[in-house]
Amino acid sequence: MNIGKRYSLADYQVTINIPESLGFGVTSLTIGGDGDYLSSISISTENNLYEIAIDPAGNWLYNKNLARNGTIELNIQQVSDRVAQLKTLFNLFYKSQTQSEGLTITVADTEGNEVATCEDCVIANPPNQTFGETSETQSWSLLSGKITYSTN
Repeated sequence: MNIGKRYSLADYQVTINIPESLGFGVTSLTIGGDGDYLSSISISTENNLYEIAIDPAGNWLYNKNLARNGTIELNIQQVSDRVAQLKTLFNLFYKSQTQSEGLTITVADTEGNEVATCEDCVIANPPNQTFGETSETQSWSLLSGKITYSTN
């Protein structure tokens, strides 16, 4: 008997581990799961793993790039309490006079199966703060020095 797969965004969470040196007050922040205002999670690496180089004689060579930097995009409804917390994090990085260690971001399902770990992350820029007739989604972009995709 073939049983179909089931998917729900509510089954995924983003955990942001925050260095104590930032003075945020807590060492982690979880976004997502059932009842949260998370609309989507996107993780992407900046570079292709391989690029191809071809000479005029038709010979080719694959050049391997080991850089694993990239971007994490979190789309959150502006009514979420997490938006205020992300603004506070941004302001702490902005006001910091010293080079602070970055955030570690882990995306996992609610059973603890990791999808990806993103190391040495910073908030690229807060999204535009737009207020209209209805609540809007904000896209928070974070930069990562190293993204590792889990194999499970």
